[in-house]
Amino acid sequence: MELPHNISHQIRAHPLEAKYTCFPAVPAAPTGQSQISATGPDTVASFLDGTGFGSLADEHFSRFVPKQAAQHPGWILGCLNTMLAGGGERVSDLDVLRNSPELFDPAPSNATVSRFVERAAEQSTAFEDGFTALMCQMRSRIWQSAGKRNPAARATSLDLLIIDIEATLVTTHSERELSAGTFKGIQPRAHGGEHRLRAGRRDRETLATLMGGGNRTPNSAADHVRALGSALAQLSGDFQDVDGNLVEEKTLVRAYSAGSSRRFLNHLQAKGKQFS
Repeated sequence: MELPHNISHQIRAHPLEAKYTCFPAVPAAPTGQSQISATGPDTVASFLDGTGFGSLADEHFSRFVPKQAAQHPGWILGCLNTMLAGGGERVSDLDVLRNSPELFDPAPSNATVSRFVERAAEQSTAFEDGFTALMCQMRSRIWQSAGKRNPAARATSLDLLIIDIEATLVTTHSERELSAGTFKGIQPRAHGGEHRLRAGRRDRETLATLMGGGNRTPNSAADHVRALGSALAQLSGDFQDVDGNLVEEKTLVRAYSAGSSRRFLNHLQAKGKQFS
């Protein structure tokens, strides 16, 4: 896929052997100024480049952009990630990056991003599969770079990697997407709610999040099964055997009382997963 003319010359090698970097390599030096703008998002941009995010995203999401497109998936998603880290909430907030072209290069237009999102929505299953594979590869690279702190290397049958599944009710303004009266009786006219089901490593790292309306039940067995399946699929490849199967004796699934539905427990037992 052809790279934008203003990025192609930035290709450089780095420890994780990415094919290219999403953002310009800008040197930093003290100038005596008391304020540095966009330092936080720039750190995220450097992190994405250091993990080879752009190349991996292109590999999994190339179907969502035309072959002749100048803006490739890695660049589009890299800009969206960096924009969110800079406090943005919607596509138009890419102006956060456009205001610092020396750091982020020209960000994709709102129309380009919207077309990408529309194609992804039309092929949601393919996008979700690509995202899961992308996160598995990214997590493998990041964890392996941690050396002795690699969670996959430290996990054993006696010191398990714990995956917690928990539901969170987020009070939102009634105009927010998925906002609805909650099961706690909070009505959408005053403050609606969104229901989020998170699966992650204790309080350290989110592996999967399912979004739902505020009126969604907190103990849906189907949601728990889906959240757990997505979380396990996104674990580092170090947790898989030579056949690609999860090494069950190194992981433990935990949930609050909402996870005690018979269907979810039967699912865990059938899969041979340890559960608390």
